[in-house]
This record gives sequence, C-alpha cells and structure tokens, in this order.
Amino acid sequence: MTTPFPQPCVRELAPGLGAMEFAIPNGVLLISTIEPGADLPWHAHREVQMGLCLAGEFTMKLRSQDVLLRPYTRAYCVASDESHAAQNLSEELAIGLDLKLRNSSSVTSIVELTAGMGPVHTTPEPIGVAAGPWFDLAHFIFPSSTSPAARKFVRGCFCRPGRRQQGTRSLLGGPQQPTSNAAAGALAAKTPDEFASSRTRHVLRSTKALTMGVITEGEFSITIDDKTSLCPRFSVFVVPPSSHSPANIHAHGHGSLITLSVVTESEPEQE
Repeated sequence: MTTPFPQPCVRELAPGLGAMEFAIPNGVLLISTIEPGADLPWHAHREVQMGLCLAGEFTMKLRSQDVLLRPYTRAYCVASDESHAAQNLSEELAIGLDLKLRNSSSVTSIVELTAGMGPVHTTPEPIGVAAGPWFDLAHFIFPSSTSPAARKFVRGCFCRPGRRQQGTRSLLGGPQQPTSNAAAGALAAKTPDEFASSRTRHVLRSTKALTMGVITEGEFSITIDDKTSLCPRFSVFVVPPSSHSPANIHAHGHGSLITLSVVTESEPEQE
C-alpha cells in the first residue's frame, strides 16, 4: 500500500554528500545536499533516474558530456545501467532532487523547463514545466494570500497523455523521443469561492499515473484519502493512482512545490 506521506531515511552517499531518501512505489525519491568541492563518483544502477537542482549549482556528468544544473532551469534523465556522476565546483552548498524508478525507458536527455502560466500574484500557477521520456514536472508558486477580487476557477494540467517532449535535447543524437502515455494529474481549485480565503487551496488529482510532490518553500497542509499532514520544506507527498479522492493542498502563506507525474512498472516476480 502506498504511503501518502513517506518519512525520510537520512544517509551519506559519499564524503560531502548527504541525502534524505523517501520510499515510493517501485523507486526512491532523494533530496541531496552537495558540499562545495564534493563529488559523487561514477556509478550505474538498474533504475532510470531524473533530477534537477533546487539550490546552488552542480555539474551532472552524463556519458561524455558535463551539464551544469542551476535551480529550476533544466532536468536531466539517465537511462538504466548508464554511468553518471555529479560534482559541486562552486563555493556554495547545492541541493538537488533525484528520482530513481524501475521503468523501461532507455533515453538519456536534458529537459529544459519552459515557462508556464505564472507567476501571478493571486493564484498558484506553474511557472515552469517540463516533459521527459517517462515523467512530467511542474514548478508551482503559491502566493502569500488571496483576495476576493481574484475569485476564479483555475485548472493547470501539468500532464497531458501522449504529449511529446517540449524543449528536450537527446544526448545520444537522433530525433526526440515521444513521452510515454503517462499521466494525468491536474492542479485545480475546487470552486471559484475557494480563492476568497486567506490560504490558497488547490486540488491535486491523479488517475493512471503516480503523482507526487515535494515542498520546496513554505509550509502546506495536505490531505490525501482522509489523511492530513502538515508538510514543511522538503516534505514529500504521494497521490497513488488508486486514490479515491483528490489531494487537498492548503498553502500557509507563500510557498512553492514541485510536482512529478510518472508511470511506474511492477517489480517482476521471482521464479
């Protein structure tokens, strides 16, 4: 059974690299800190992996190409069993978000985040969106307050089934790969009147894809299947495809979060 509010396991990945690991269905989500001058040695694993920078900057080493990652500008995707490494060459602490998942995708690529519908001052809109080979990502900003004059129904779909990648450059050459038929989640207000309150309220829906979120700034109260949790910065929440109702998201003042929607694969049975 999917845990809607997974708790982190803190561990050291390498000297100068720490991580909070959150178990999710068929994979793990990590929020990592990379000290100045620290590096993660070359390695490979069976899971596919994607990630982006949340703070500072670091270099992701993919095959023969080094890619500099800065906050919310681009995401990387590494194929299964492909070697990769990371290094912080700056003088500041870097923070990264990484997702490792058992998936059949075999595309290594860099995905540029493109401008979304925001930012705006009265309603939470995605300010950056990206579509990868097996994931869809959106960066949302929640304003500090909502005025009665801003009452309106907002629906920001960040996953569109069958959508092709936008702004994706394959490091392997050749044409762009289509996205998997992932998805389907939407961030929307229940009713126009919800925007009259002093806290921003939205609903996160999940259908066939596994949808998860990471709080990157501020504090939120989130309810999933009648379970409510107060989620501070770097908390993770998961809305499984089997969820009977949408997730209610309440922002306590200004805040931001990353949403990810992915298609997972079941672990093969042991013979």
